[in-house]
Amino acid sequence: MGYALAYPLSIVGLILSFELIRFCCRVNLRREDEKLRDEHVSDDDPICIDIRLSIADAITLSELHQLCPIDHMLVSRVTRADGKDELVDTTTVLYPNDIIRIVSDKRHEKDLQVLGEVTHYGFRGRERSDHLISRRVVVTRKECNGKRLSTFDVRHRYHATITRINRAGVELLATPDFVLQLGDRIMVVGDRDDVRHVADIFGNELKRLDLPNLMPIFFGIFLGVLLGSLPIAIPGMHQSFKLGLAGGSLIVALLIGRFGPYYNMVTFATTSANMMLRQVGLTLFLAAVGLSVGDGFLNTIIGGGYMWVIYGVLITMIPLVVIGFIAYKVMKINFFKVVGLLIGSMTGAPALGYAESLSANNDQASVTYATVYPLTMFLRVMAGQLLVVLFCA
Repeated sequence: MGYALAYPLSIVGLILSFELIRFCCRVNLRREDEKLRDEHVSDDDPICIDIRLSIADAITLSELHQLCPIDHMLVSRVTRADGKDELVDTTTVLYPNDIIRIVSDKRHEKDLQVLGEVTHYGFRGRERSDHLISRRVVVTRKECNGKRLSTFDVRHRYHATITRINRAGVELLATPDFVLQLGDRIMVVGDRDDVRHVADIFGNELKRLDLPNLMPIFFGIFLGVLLGSLPIAIPGMHQSFKLGLAGGSLIVALLIGRFGPYYNMVTFATTSANMMLRQVGLTLFLAAVGLSVGDGFLNTIIGGGYMWVIYGVLITMIPLVVIGFIAYKVMKINFFKVVGLLIGSMTGAPALGYAESLSANNDQASVTYATVYPLTMFLRVMAGQLLVVLFCA
C-alpha cells in the first residue's frame, strides 16, 4: 500500500527533478545532442581516403601494406590514369599516380598519408563509375547471424569488397573478424552483377525484418524469472534477497544481447516492436500494482496516507536534484546521460518514456538507464533489508 501511494507522485517528482535541473542550468537539448555525437567520435571510427600514390615503381597490394604497416587497412578500389576504376585484390598491381581508396581507422589517418597525396576525405566521394557501384546491403538471412565476415570470403568468391558496416547508426570497419548480426547494413563495392550476388548471400529483404523474433524474447523472460526468483544469502542478513522479475530479466537480456549472436540467437527487433513490448510490459506492471491495492487506496489516504505521498516526493526529489546538479555542472556529464542516471537510480521505468521523448536523435538515456539499473536494484533491496536489520534488531 505504501508503495502504491508513493509511486505515482514519485514518478512525477522524478520528472520534475531533471526538468528543474534543465531549467536552472539552462540546458539546450540540441546542443547536448550535438555534444553527444561529438563524444561518440573516436579513433576507432572508420574513415575513407582517396590517395594518389607517390611511389617510384609498380607494386603489389602486399608490398603496399609493407610501406604502410598498419592494422585494419582495406584498399577497396583503384582509379587508373585513364580514369578507369578497378577493384583491388591480391593480384592487383598498383602504379605511380594511381588513386586508391582506403578504408581504415581514424587514428591511422596521418600514417596513410605516407603513401601519397590525399585527394579526397570522407564517405561522399565519387561513389559511381562506369561499372563499379556502392550499395548498402541489409543482413536479413538468419544463417548469417553470428557469422564472421571472413566466412563469406566476398572478395575472392564474388569479386566485390565490403568496406564498412552500419549497426544501429554507428559506422564500423569491416574487419575479417567482425561478427554479423541481423539488421546490419554493409557497404558493398563492385560490379553491378557482383554486388547483386552479394546482396543475395546476405538476404537484403527488408520484409524479413518485420517478422518478430519471439523465441529469444520469451526465452530471456523465462531465464530472467528464474534468476530473479533465486534467493541470494548475504552474511549478517536475516533474510536472503532477490533481484526480482525486473532485475533478473534485465541482466539476462544484457547477457543475451552481448553473447546471443555467437550462439546464432537472433536478437534483432524493429524499433516499433521494441517500443510496443516496453509499453505493454509497463502498462501490465502498473495495472497489477493498482489492482492489488485499489480496494483500500482511498481510505488509506484519508487516514493519513497523504503523508506517505509527501515523503515519497521528498525522498525522490532532494537526492536526485543534488546529484543531478553535481553530475551536470561539476562532472560535466551530458544531460541525457544524467537523465538516464537519475531514472535508473530510482528504477523509475515510467519516466523513461518521457526522457526518450526529449530527443529522437539518440537513445543515451535508455543506455545509461540499463547500465545502472541492475546495480541500483541490488543496492535498493540491500538498503531496505539493512534498515530492517538496524531498526528491528
